[in-house]
Amino acid sequence: MENTKLVVINENTLGYVFSETPNTAGRLASKLTSGNPHFNIENHNITKSDKVRMASKKDFENFRVCFNGYENYQYQK
Repeated sequence: MENTKLVVINENTLGYVFSETPNTAGRLASKLTSGNPHFNIENHNITKSDKVRMASKKDFENFRVCFNGYENYQYQK
């Protein structure tokens, strides 16, 4: 868990990726209105067709997730 990355997948899912499982993302929040077919899935297998980027503090605001407690994880400032 030391190298956990906070990510945004396809601009509709806020999640995290553990360094031990780099092709699987856990879901923190999803936007149903963005056409997310994986809205209720806890884990998402990342494929080559997925657009993945580092999450920012602003992304937490956009997904309406409290940023407290995530400050020590890797994210885009």
